[in-house]
Amino acid sequence: ISVKEAILPVLLIVSVLGSIFLGLATPTEASAIGAFGAFLCTVIYRKFSWGMLKVACYDTMRLLGMILWIMVGIGVFNSFFMAIGGIHLVENLVIGVNPWAVLIGMQLSLFLLGMVLDDYAIVMIATPLYAPVIVSLGFDPVWFGVIFIMNMGMAMLTPPYGFATFYMKGIVPKDILMSDIWRAVIPFVGLQAVGLALVMAFPQLVLWLPGLIFK
Repeated sequence: ISVKEAILPVLLIVSVLGSIFLGLATPTEASAIGAFGAFLCTVIYRKFSWGMLKVACYDTMRLLGMILWIMVGIGVFNSFFMAIGGIHLVENLVIGVNPWAVLIGMQLSLFLLGMVLDDYAIVMIATPLYAPVIVSLGFDPVWFGVIFIMNMGMAMLTPPYGFATFYMKGIVPKDILMSDIWRAVIPFVGLQAVGLALVMAFPQLVLWLPGLIFK
């Protein structure tokens, strides 16, 4: 890709992130800016077509439909769980337990959930359960959010449900089997696990930049 071709994508990224960091837009509004900017890029590069727009809208609505149904189901579950005092039960279970042991247990549970659930469902289920516990244990919620997302990145590569491996299967030659892809992602999962361990051991690796921006 040439420098000239990279100008618009870079400007798009800067406009989205810049609008958030400068306080000009919320993350939701910034995503709308990004979508409109991507549309303008296709027009400028003369790659726009009504067929492409139709496919993009269809794929977006299908994904949104899935997410909304997940949110409805998880919302019912969370409401019931909180109504019966589930949050207090979880907090009472970890009283007196080493906070780091609780944190490691959470990460292991997220990794195992990632083998059978998609990341949207895990976020909607685990966040209401884990967030209050993390705060009560004295951990930084921003830091926990980062390691949560890092764990979800690993989950997208772990069989049998890893989304990323199925995406890869769709673009590789047909003679490459899913078992080949699963074996190939093992080193990447290992590297992500090392990165996760480093961020857990040294929280300032991820907290120094937010601290500079939002202090």
